[in-house]
Amino acid sequence: MASAAQIRIVHAYLDTLACNARSASRSMAERSRLEQLGFGGNPEVQRAFDGRLDEWDRHRHELSDGIGAAADALEAVRAAFDAAEDQLVSALDDGG
Repeated sequence: MASAAQIRIVHAYLDTLACNARSASRSMAERSRLEQLGFGGNPEVQRAFDGRLDEWDRHRHELSDGIGAAADALEAVRAAFDAAEDQLVSALDDGG
């Protein structure tokens, strides 16, 4: 029969994934676009460049939100493992 001391769920992997995802999400959200780059008198090129930067900003924020959601999911999985482990340990300690 297994005992509580023999039950091990390694949480470091989930913790590391969640931490890295949260860090990547935060980094992407905090980075600002280049605003000082000019093309010396060519307004058409400048407008095209500004438009591309606006698109990148929008996509960057969407990606940041998605990575943040992945970090939330990893943290929820970790919490579920904790709860399952607690229940299993309790059942084994009770002889169940």
